Amino acid sequence: MLMNILQPRYQDQIGRLQLADGSMLWNVYVTTGAIEKLSNAAADEASLGQMADALREIASDKVRTGQTLSDTIWIRSLDIHKAH
Repeated sequence: MLMNILQPRYQDQIGRLQLADGSMLWNVYVTTGAIEKLSNAAADEASLGQMADALREIASDKVRTGQTLSDTIWIRSLDIHKAH
């Protein structure tokens, strides 16, 4: 499954991006806590963009395990493990 991250942006204290796999498109929301935990820096658009590979991996895992709400995926600080 080849998934791509599209349109990462940080707005209203939430990271927003899209995960695309062929014709499927998921809206991915990343909490400020998850961004800060993953990047070890303040949450902003630059740190969100730098974490694209890790976010793609986490979001893909959530798709594979059925942890989506329709076309929506939430990534919270509890989803961040030291392996990422």
